[in-house]
Amino acid sequence: MLDIRTLEDFHHSQNSLNTFKQCPLKFKLKYMDNINFKKDEEGYYENIETGLNFHLLCNRYFIGIDTSMGEDTKDKDKLEGWMKSLKKTIPINKDHTYLSEYTIRMAMDEVRLQANYDLIILKEDTIEIWDFKTESRKPIYRDLEKRMQTIVYMYVLMENLKLLGKTIEFSNLKMIYFNPQYEDQLIQIDYDEFKHEENHKSIKNIIDRIKEYDFQGLFDKSIYEKYCKYCEFERICEDKSGF
Repeated sequence: MLDIRTLEDFHHSQNSLNTFKQCPLKFKLKYMDNINFKKDEEGYYENIETGLNFHLLCNRYFIGIDTSMGEDTKDKDKLEGWMKSLKKTIPINKDHTYLSEYTIRMAMDEVRLQANYDLIILKEDTIEIWDFKTESRKPIYRDLEKRMQTIVYMYVLMENLKLLGKTIEFSNLKMIYFNPQYEDQLIQIDYDEFKHEENHKSIKNIIDRIKEYDFQGLFDKSIYEKYCKYCEFERICEDKSGF
């Protein structure tokens, strides 16, 4: 087992923090034992491929590269429809700066984080974080507002404004979730200083718990069983009572 807690170059992502919240055993298997299993859901990886291709096309659009596709492109018609929706929703404005597929890493005391943004738009007095989703379910505000991705992305960006050469008020930071299948249902998360402080507490609390957790001790699966149904590791921890 590789104890990533001892690695100075390891930065937590929204995925690693969320994984630990869901199940410490899953965190250990995935990040310490470096075990990866494929999910059994039918069509899961085909949908992942289409989503990745959409993100690739989005990146091309925002950096000014042609987004046309070959005739043999998988899900070509679907992707063309999604791109039409994207271009309608976010037309390029020459007065704005578009940071596509942008990564920010930060280290403050023991809080080491990495956020990988689909898109950051720098406007005169505001900054928008855009995240692109392609799953079939409709976006719901209350779920997205509490999502670890929202917490980490907004916190990390606000803490690192100097990297972008910007100074803005907390209220001028927005995070917007866009799903091309529901283009008329943008979910915008607003920000303020109170949320920022709460996000810091939430992130630090999880990191502290990871740091102090006994990954060699007994594991009570019943505490986390509500996440088992969708976990790719369920097959190997069915009867597991310890690590």
